[in-house]
Amino acid sequence: MVYLELMREYDPTELEESERWVVPIWEPVRRKFFIPPPPNPPIPIWLPDKPLESNAEVLYMIASHPKRGGTIKEIFVFKTLQIVQIYDVFSYGRRFYRSLVYTTDARYSLRDLQPPISERRSMWVSWGRHEVNE
Repeated sequence: MVYLELMREYDPTELEESERWVVPIWEPVRRKFFIPPPPNPPIPIWLPDKPLESNAEVLYMIASHPKRGGTIKEIFVFKTLQIVQIYDVFSYGRRFYRSLVYTTDARYSLRDLQPPISERRSMWVSWGRHEVNE
């Protein structure tokens, strides 16, 4: 697990200029999975305190799921590949491990995940063509 000072709460309107590339990649995923229907509040997502440098290719964020015992989610947004990967972080034997639970493009994951075809009742959205959710 990457240890950084994560102090800023994610808000697409308050991102630094060097972080604005994240919005078109991350926002569709955030709206789909991290904003529950009312009256439940959105799941808070935390960014590093220090803004990204202008040449950064990856943004790292953390979320904690309130209803799943505080399960920690690590979120990686890749600029060049235009993908999002979400990992569950769990501990086993005093060590922390990541398990990939979601990606917007399974072709770039090292885990053998297959996009489901039985659940598709309509055409996929452009950002979720190769989307996989465990």
